Amino acid sequence: MRFISVDIESNQPSGKIIQIGAVAFDTDAKQPIQGEFNCWLNPGEPINWDQPLKGRDLTLGKLLPYGQEKMDEAAENPQDVFKDFWAWVKKVQSGKKMVQWGGGDMHHITTQSRDAGVDFPKGLRTIDLKVYYQFMYQPIFKLPKGYGLGTALKSNGMKFLGDEHNAYWDAYNTGLLKMKIVKHLERLAKAESAIKS
Repeated sequence: MRFISVDIESNQPSGKIIQIGAVAFDTDAKQPIQGEFNCWLNPGEPINWDQPLKGRDLTLGKLLPYGQEKMDEAAENPQDVFKDFWAWVKKVQSGKKMVQWGGGDMHHITTQSRDAGVDFPKGLRTIDLKVYYQFMYQPIFKLPKGYGLGTALKSNGMKFLGDEHNAYWDAYNTGLLKMKIVKHLERLAKAESAIKS
C-alpha cells in the first residue's frame, strides 16, 4: 500500500503555510520510503514569531527555533511551491491516500493551493492518524488527554527522529507510525486466519 504522510507549519493567526513536509511510503517495498518533499515558503505577510499560539503556552519562534533562519531561504512565490508539491505527489505515484497527524493539514494545503490558482488531484483520501490511533490504542496504553505524536511513538517503543514541530520530521514520524500500525494489523490478520484454520 502506498501513501503520503504530510505535515505543515503555518503563520498565526492567518494559518498561511510557511513549511510543507511530506514523505511517500510503500508498505510492501523493501525500501519503504519512496520520496521526500520539504519546502519553506514565504506567506507574503509578516511572520508572528512572538505571538502566543492558540491553546499553547508557546510562541511560533519558540516552537520553530530554526524557522527564522529558514525563512531567509524560503521560496518567495507560494504558487510555485504548491505547483512543485502537487507535481511531486504525481511523480511518487502514491495514489490519493494522504496521512496526517491531527486534522487540518491537507485542508490548508488544498485551500491555499486553490487560492493560489494551482490545480490538485480530486478525490484525495485523507486519514487523520491521530483519530485512528485514539480508537485503536487509547484503551490499551491509557494515554493522557491531549497527547501528541511523540507520546504515540513512545507508547509503541519508537523514538521521534529529527526535530519535533518541523513539518518534514513530523510527516516522517507520522509515516513511520502508520507503517508500524499497518504491520501490526497484518500480523493480527494472519493470527486470525491461523486460528480459523
